[in-house]
Amino acid sequence: MVTDRPIRAAAVGFARTVTTDLNRLSLDALAGVLLPTPLLHREAARFMAEDEGSGDITSALTIDAKARGSARIVAREPCVLAGIDAAAFVATVGRRDLAVMERRRDGSRLERGAVVAVLEGRLRDLLTVERSVLNLLGRLCGIATLTAEFVAKARAARGSRTVVCDTRKTTPGLRAFEKYAVRCGGGTLHRIGLWDAVLVKDNHLEALSTEPGGALEALRSRLEGLRPVTSQRRDAQAARAMHAGCVGQPARGGRVARRGRRESGGRSARASRGSPSFIEVEVDRLEQFEQILRWPRGLVDIVLLDNMTPALIARAVRLRDRVRSTILLEASGGVRLETIASIARTGVDRISAGALTHSARSIDFSMEMDPPRIPSARAKGRTTSGTTSSAPAHNAAHGRRSRSGRTR
Repeated sequence: MVTDRPIRAAAVGFARTVTTDLNRLSLDALAGVLLPTPLLHREAARFMAEDEGSGDITSALTIDAKARGSARIVAREPCVLAGIDAAAFVATVGRRDLAVMERRRDGSRLERGAVVAVLEGRLRDLLTVERSVLNLLGRLCGIATLTAEFVAKARAARGSRTVVCDTRKTTPGLRAFEKYAVRCGGGTLHRIGLWDAVLVKDNHLEALSTEPGGALEALRSRLEGLRPVTSQRRDAQAARAMHAGCVGQPARGGRVARRGRRESGGRSARASRGSPSFIEVEVDRLEQFEQILRWPRGLVDIVLLDNMTPALIARAVRLRDRVRSTILLEASGGVRLETIASIARTGVDRISAGALTHSARSIDFSMEMDPPRIPSARAKGRTTSGTTSSAPAHNAAHGRRSRSGRTR
């Protein structure tokens, strides 16, 4: 959880201690948590199996088995790059002979015509992986690009210090990839899933509405019950361990992996891989917010103002500031590019927008092939890595990776 306002140590998680904050990690470090190497291997194989099935019968029919070639992945429109490493895994999974040289880094702003990677290897392989590579890259870059637009609009609002957060409105099976893309675009990660933070929404409150004193009083009682529980620290550690399990277990026996990210195995890695843990309550009326402001300090970290007008949000900000509460305020509900500036001007701390992921348009990339090469008889039987470049390359089987010709 990150805002432009300092977050008190007591505001984070059940254990009320500061845990690893995914929003403060570099993109390389974040990828090591959200998209560790074992997960990338597994998901890349799944993506390719969906398209390739039992084999690319068209390429087998039309392309000489010995033909080799190279291709460039080119952006056909301006965008923010996200997922180039994941795309490299898709290209090379199960193909020891195909190499990828990455030319641009995630988070880079690309102009039309920018070359983001060069692939070299068997021509059949290049044609087989083309669509899966471009689909994933286009999807993630679309999210990063739209996120960057939202962030720019929010920051341009006069007096705004708000951050733009994502939601759980992600494509099933792609959440880790899509949340990583949000960060590439300058956005802030909200909770990863249901397990790593408390977010009490309207349906939760409705379920409590028949209890004595009403829904909010019933909720307050439950939250106060969390405070003295001695197992809170164990709960937080279990959540962090679950996160490591959800995003894929690291390789055993710690090592510095590709991407320049450190991936450690065993209990120490699971314990260190936390995500922002907080308690948040959704309200849709100012009266509910005023009631929460009377609760003991530290009971709630964030209040979500659901579908409120900018005028009501501004009133909530003034109410909070008047009593010097440390609660962060988050605006959500129908946030669009056309409305985010007016919301940011209210002084709200966070704006969450499902549109970052559910409304992003895929960016258009192409794979431009160079003339094929057929090895001469003299080269027959000679061992090759599939690359004619002197630059190191990425190959999922051999564990090689480079960006712009540099080993990382």
